[in-house]
Amino acid sequence: MDILKAFSLLDIEYPINIQGTLENPLFQANQIGKLLDLKKVRNSLVDFDTDEKVAQVTGTLGGQQETIFLTEIGLYKLLGRSKKPIAATFQKWMINILREIRITGMYQLQKDKEVDKKLMEHNCSLINHNTLMKAYHKKSVVYICKMKEVKDKFVIKIGSTQNIKERMYNLANNQHLIEPLLLDVFECDNHTKFERFLHKHKFISNCNYEMIIKNGEVSKETYLVNQEIYKEIIKIINERKMDYQMTSLQLEELRNENEKICENTEILRNENEIIAMKRVELELENEKIKLRQKEIELEIKKMDNKLLEENKSLVNTIEESDNEEENNIMKDVTTSNFTIKKRINGINVSKVYQYNPTDLTTYIRVFDSPADVEREIDDISPAPLRSAAKNNTIYKGYRWVFIRRNDTPPESISPTIETKHKSPDVHFVAMIDIKKTQIMAVYKNQKEATEARNMKCNSFNRAINLGTISSGHYWNFFDKCSEEMKTEYLSHSQLPKKYVSPCGKNVQQIDPQTGQVLKTYTSNREVIKLFQIAAVTLRNVAKTGEITKGYKWKIV
Repeated sequence: MDILKAFSLLDIEYPINIQGTLENPLFQANQIGKLLDLKKVRNSLVDFDTDEKVAQVTGTLGGQQETIFLTEIGLYKLLGRSKKPIAATFQKWMINILREIRITGMYQLQKDKEVDKKLMEHNCSLINHNTLMKAYHKKSVVYICKMKEVKDKFVIKIGSTQNIKERMYNLANNQHLIEPLLLDVFECDNHTKFERFLHKHKFISNCNYEMIIKNGEVSKETYLVNQEIYKEIIKIINERKMDYQMTSLQLEELRNENEKICENTEILRNENEIIAMKRVELELENEKIKLRQKEIELEIKKMDNKLLEENKSLVNTIEESDNEEENNIMKDVTTSNFTIKKRINGINVSKVYQYNPTDLTTYIRVFDSPADVEREIDDISPAPLRSAAKNNTIYKGYRWVFIRRNDTPPESISPTIETKHKSPDVHFVAMIDIKKTQIMAVYKNQKEATEARNMKCNSFNRAINLGTISSGHYWNFFDKCSEEMKTEYLSHSQLPKKYVSPCGKNVQQIDPQTGQVLKTYTSNREVIKLFQIAAVTLRNVAKTGEITKGYKWKIV
């Protein structure tokens, strides 16, 4: 029994091939899978028994292949698993078809000549399809294949390829439930140009039919034709195909060009071999260089170790000399008196010239280094000093100029630049009586004065800057008061301890023999200025406990 029946739903026809016998009909599994939209129908049949599926060799678009068929039990089992509405509709349709087949014998094949003719045409078309694929395998061709039938017409696709078998396989995968059949194939050297010509031909383009393919895109290479139109298209192809065949001269040119390409390929291959050999030589040379670099590194390391040992020996000698010198420094444990040798500054250390802001031609004093300015004048910090010298501004009431040791000062220094913002003074603040004759109290800074007298900062600053009364008294910085007022105050009172920032750290001066703390300094700057110790050295000896300048030091 070999019956071809078309199941139609929503104007879409699904070919159903029924084989086997009246008692045991068989149904092609891939056709049922396409109907149910199963991507891989074989995966759905893994657990089917032998009474539910069978395998037979049949003729397909790709030649003779093994095809899976479902028995009637297997068909109903697969349909029962599907949740799609089409499954129930198809099952009812198939039950009616099988009932009629069993009642009438062969579904009225003898009576229905149209179905018999259609089956015969399909088998002939399949044979023609396989013959064309075999004859034009891996040749440059223009092909025409039948996609589907639309009433009394059919849809064809015109294309070109160099692998007709692979092209038909891809077309079958890209179409929705459609198996394209080859109708005619034409061998052509310039197959792609010939295809473009056919698509642009006025007669052919008038038959254009937009067909939706599997991924939802619209194919523009399909045409709706009948037998008469199809014959005319074949006539056009036969008349014009020679225009797209290569002449013997063109073939000879292509052959010569191919020979040149082969020669160039051989030359390039030889050059690549030479380059590869040179690359190997360079790699070997590079390895030699790396080995030499390692040898040099080892030699440098040995020299560094030797220099390090010599340096350690020299440092030990210097430290012994320093310790001996420090032990000879005169000191008093109770008063912490000491003597420090004057440092000899190098040639790169600039001298500092001090000028009165009102006289920029005659300097007041010369300091041997910036460090000497910091040591000899109270409340001098190195950063503001350098900034004032660089920017030609006033610092601590004076102008400062850095001049190289071997240079002479200029006849006149640069004009003074007035700064818009003055840094706040952090000097002692004096509270003066209403008659401006006596200092009543001295505070360590402005904050302490405002808090003690319950004043606001604005009122206090205005009182100092304008010389007005605030909180019942006049106010001024202690350093700016008259000598008589300062002497009178110091005759019966002492100045408060100098303000120390809460973020700062104290430095303890410790007797190396007794371990007794001789004095506590409120900042490391005091120690650096007084003992001429570098900041890095002070931090290091505070950690190690080494004796420097005759003492041990501890930062707390």
